[in-house]
Amino acid sequence: MKRAFADSDIKSLTSGPNLETLGQDCFRNCDSLLSVDLSETNIRSLASNAFYGCDILEYILLPKTLEEVCDNAFGFCRKAFVLY
Repeated sequence: MKRAFADSDIKSLTSGPNLETLGQDCFRNCDSLLSVDLSETNIRSLASNAFYGCDILEYILLPKTLEEVCDNAFGFCRKAFVLY
């Protein structure tokens, strides 16, 4: 789903195996987003601009199923530490 949480005040996200896709701009400009745990999901691709502009995002745990990271998925995430 495009822009599902875009511009929201969400602070963290943890998801399980039922999550298979993140749409384009899904978390774009979520200025309060600090952490994301997708390690237990079945996501194969992070869409363009998925976390674009999440200025204070500190870390994101990605699943072993991840095969593709599209353009600017982490654009302007200045603090992000990505773990696989």
